[in-house]
Amino acid sequence: MQFSSLSISRRQFAITLGIAVMALAAACGSESPAATSPPDSPTQPAPTSTTPPPATSTPNSTASDPTPTTQPTSTATSAAAPTATPPAAATPTSPPAPASTQTPVPPTAVPATAVPPTPVPPTATPNVVFTPGVPNTVELAASKDNTLYESQVGASSNGAGQGLFAGKTNNNVRRRALVQFDISGAVPTGATIESVELTLTVNRTVTQLQPFTVHRVTSDWGEGASDAAANEGRGIAAQPGDATWLHTFSPDQSWQTPGGDFLSTASGQINIIANGDYTWPSSPSLVADVQAWVDDPGSNFGWIVIGDEAEQKSAKRFASREFTSASDRPKLVITFTPPS
Repeated sequence: MQFSSLSISRRQFAITLGIAVMALAAACGSESPAATSPPDSPTQPAPTSTTPPPATSTPNSTASDPTPTTQPTSTATSAAAPTATPPAAATPTSPPAPASTQTPVPPTAVPATAVPPTPVPPTATPNVVFTPGVPNTVELAASKDNTLYESQVGASSNGAGQGLFAGKTNNNVRRRALVQFDISGAVPTGATIESVELTLTVNRTVTQLQPFTVHRVTSDWGEGASDAAANEGRGIAAQPGDATWLHTFSPDQSWQTPGGDFLSTASGQINIIANGDYTWPSSPSLVADVQAWVDDPGSNFGWIVIGDEAEQKSAKRFASREFTSASDRPKLVITFTPPS
């Protein structure tokens, strides 16, 4: 009888405890599953709650433990916290690869126009076709000419003028004409000179018959841009590179002797009286001059023309290589035999 009273007391205690637990859960406003009743306890309805259930929970209570323990089994990510997608910048990315790891090579510059060929200076005289072993004749034009105007300071010249002067003027001052021919392009090396004729044209004279000689020049000289006015008898201020009475090349290169450096012995002589063409005929001295120039082209400085310097008013004017009429310009006719 005593055992039965004890059993009833335990049963009543369990029922009372279950009711208290449910009342406590309802009062807290959260849903809690009903505790498991002993097998012989009456079934109690579970209270309904409007609060959303947590993600997952499992009750773990016993009749002997008056305080039920609830342990959630949810993962670290709570359902109540919204899932945030990390921004794209938060994820480190590799920098874009450069287009090329090679050092760019600048394009090769292309000139707008083709590079012109290196100019070849023209030959002063045209090359000629000759027949070896027999005499050949060639006519040459002057390659440069000028006039020496007697002066104490060597200030005058006429390198680009149309006239050459030789003799003595009415003011009793001297004039001497220089003329040179480039024979290197016309007469072959090793040729034998047979004859030489020099022709000048007189186009102004006021005197009677006068002797005019030609002498081989022994120093180089220049033809500048000076161009005298009127009849050119007085000359004009010398330009750089001009020959003057004192200078081989104005303004700072001089003759060894004022008036020109030349052989004292004349290579040829003729008399001139009026206007017209005058030729110094071939002579052993003229032939020797040209032969020396063929054998040693660097010694070719041409001739100087000298009039009668003992008599006043003996000066005459000759046409220069710049004269308007080509037929009146200085010319040199050479007959030579080429080497076999």
